[in-house]
Amino acid sequence: MNTADRRPQRGRRAVVADQLFASLHLDTVVQRRREIPQRSRIIGVDEQNVLAEAAVEFELKEMEGHATNVHYFGGVQFQQFGLHHVEIYLQEELRLRFPLPVMRIQRK
Repeated sequence: MNTADRRPQRGRRAVVADQLFASLHLDTVVQRRREIPQRSRIIGVDEQNVLAEAAVEFELKEMEGHATNVHYFGGVQFQQFGLHHVEIYLQEELRLRFPLPVMRIQRK
């Protein structure tokens, strides 16, 4: 990513997360399908813009299995302070959505 891509929009400050992880531990029963697509994404304050997205397919060794997947999001820019969200989809179905607050830190 070049430095021009990291600049905030005029009148705003960007918060850059050098390392951000989304993790989901799955205990699930899978019927007739062992390879499962998982997609994670970070949604902006406006609930429209996708700031980052990652996908992986994983396999369960048995019908009643579990897995832990971790997505790494590097260099994510938050152009606004406020409440963002992380969404995790399994087989294109939203399974988990949790808040990700981005707050201004007051320096003393």
